[in-house]
Amino acid sequence: MHGRGLAAAGVLGVLALCAFGYSCSDYNETRARANLRHTGMEAQGKVTNSNSWTSRRRRGGRTTHYSLGYAFAVNDRPVSITDRRVGGLRQVGSPMPVWYDPTNPVRCISQAELNYGASLSSLGWGVLMVGVVCLIAAGKAIRG
Repeated sequence: MHGRGLAAAGVLGVLALCAFGYSCSDYNETRARANLRHTGMEAQGKVTNSNSWTSRRRRGGRTTHYSLGYAFAVNDRPVSITDRRVGGLRQVGSPMPVWYDPTNPVRCISQAELNYGASLSSLGWGVLMVGVVCLIAAGKAIRG
């Protein structure tokens, strides 16, 4: 029985490390994009599409999600972004500030994304919590 516990602990430990690694990379990318407001160049963007959809929660009820696409120009070259998560719908055609990395304009963030809380990734934090639970379970499995 002790061998099974060690095997389970090993599997849970690997899962925890993977979850932690994913969470850190996701958070760092999101945070780096959010920092573009201070370190990047600003352009005037325009909303090209705005979508909403609902999903069911595990414990009942529904959650509404929103995404938008926008376009802006860098040195007269168009840049188009699709399906970025935001906190609410925006009217298609409405102007919106966008901050971008001058070396890679596709790496950008809009005002709508900043308002949504782009500096904290809820998915990344959720994965981190799964990793913590796996580590606790692995510790209990090792102790027997």
